[in-house]
Amino acid sequence: MHNAEVINTLLQVLSNAQYRIDICGNSKFPSKILSFYSVNSLLLSSGKRTNTRQRYIFEITRENIDYCKKLIKKIELRHLDENEANFAVNERECLGFITMQKETLQATYSNMKEVVEQQQSVFETLWNKFLRLYQITKKQLRFILILQSRWRERL
Repeated sequence: MHNAEVINTLLQVLSNAQYRIDICGNSKFPSKILSFYSVNSLLLSSGKRTNTRQRYIFEITRENIDYCKKLIKKIELRHLDENEANFAVNERECLGFITMQKETLQATYSNMKEVVEQQQSVFETLWNKFLRLYQITKKQLRFILILQSRWRERL
């Protein structure tokens, strides 16, 4: 699926969530996906549902820190350095392999139980290994961003 289909399917996955929404995304994910008003408003309204747990894992950078600061008020957020995985999963469906090439979005959708369980397992593994954003102080965040820029300069 491409572009509008990706956004519409993401909206479907978010809307159909009964008790969990897990999203893993690279550094571009927050600014690319959350810049769509419909996605942003649905995510924030889903955060108000007390029975729906939202957990996101992003590579937090200077470019997306403002999006992440808005999200942290409504959801649980963790940082994953050098993350390139982009997927969203609820209890019955997943949207995976989301690629963001310039102005193009591509993704695959599945509601097969085994595929959804596999994506949930991948998310759980990543979630349990990385820092909560609220556990990261401003000094630590600055240090993370400095290390990232130094590491990228070496490439």
